[in-house]
Amino acid sequence: MKTIKDNHMKKIFSLVFGIIVLVSCTKIKKQEVFLDSLSSNAVYQLLFKPQQIILNNECLWIPSVKDSTFSLSYDGYCHTTLDTTIYYHQDGIDKAVIVFANKEFDNGEQIYLPFESVIVSIAIFEKATNGKWMLNRFEKSIGQNGTSAFRYSATNAFLYGEFNITNFGNHFFFCADFNEWGQGYSSDYSTYWHLPSLIESLEMQTSSSDGGRYEGEEQTYYESSTRDASEGNITKFILTKKGKKYIYEQGQVSTLDSTEYILNDSCVFIQVKK
Repeated sequence: MKTIKDNHMKKIFSLVFGIIVLVSCTKIKKQEVFLDSLSSNAVYQLLFKPQQIILNNECLWIPSVKDSTFSLSYDGYCHTTLDTTIYYHQDGIDKAVIVFANKEFDNGEQIYLPFESVIVSIAIFEKATNGKWMLNRFEKSIGQNGTSAFRYSATNAFLYGEFNITNFGNHFFFCADFNEWGQGYSSDYSTYWHLPSLIESLEMQTSSSDGGRYEGEEQTYYESSTRDASEGNITKFILTKKGKKYIYEQGQVSTLDSTEYILNDSCVFIQVKK
């Protein structure tokens, strides 16, 4: 009986070990996805499994249950376009950030409002030693909420704002700069996403202007600049705001206000108390 019991336990152990190895191998395989190039067609096929790719470089795909935030167009598909690709170099490796804009159509016409938030997808690739592009991370839905949420331009169907890659210390960030305006005011905002985690590290207002359009009205505005203040393994930067105030278009008062931010263990910038 002891021998039979021992053999039974060995079989169970072998089965459990085999499942663990299989799951581990599956995870490794999922992580190592390569493309020969970052052409729109190749990227679409990998990330969205499209039903078709139409002539104006749009990818048509059907969302799953977990993609409930995406809206279907009149034809029953989600419409996604590769909007921006930014290449950069980090730690001796070529990398790329790709931004996708998700659109909605009604009877062939795109539905969009300049100040309405847009669902955006972002993918990060890096050049592997075999010369191919390896998928590092993909976030299907990002940047919907917040003051500087992604929006469409008022003049065309492309995403509004300026995108760039910046770094503070050894940490790199995908940065989106936007401007909001209205009657008598204008404001600029910047949002930083940590790379490659795509954690939203910071959203901040970088400049503001209001008033000054009529005689006797005060006008105030400020402009800001940032500088890297990283030390050793600590990543931080200093945001400096210079404000001005005009009264009846006579005289001005300037102030200099600096705020220091430091990156915590969760890849989020927090303000350092003075």
